[in-house]
Amino acid sequence: MNELDSGELADGSQALIVIWTTTSTLLQAESIAKGLLGEADTSPLAACVQIDGPMTSWYRWKGQLEHETEHRVVIKTTRSFGTIVIDWLTANHPYEEPQIVAMPVIAVSDGYGRWVADAVKASVTDD
Repeated sequence: MNELDSGELADGSQALIVIWTTTSTLLQAESIAKGLLGEADTSPLAACVQIDGPMTSWYRWKGQLEHETEHRVVIKTTRSFGTIVIDWLTANHPYEEPQIVAMPVIAVSDGYGRWVADAVKASVTDD
């Protein structure tokens, strides 16, 4: 796993990332969303989690061509929380080898960027 940088921009604001994963069922996707957004006794690791699907994924697995119905989980957080989210997904994902892909956000509206940063900043200040 490549380490993500601290995520702070020159102006002191937080850089955002979007992380994708997939699950077999809507229930699994919802469980991931709830875990990342922080249920009653935990702080959020993400500001927003969107669930798409169902969709069909085609791939090769252990030498065989496979296709499955899946749900895509799209996670918005700050770059400084990226490694924490990836570690959380790795530990809590139901797949043997889950797709976990993080992409930097290259442009974002000021208001949305502040909202994401403020939502996950609560994780640091609440503890």
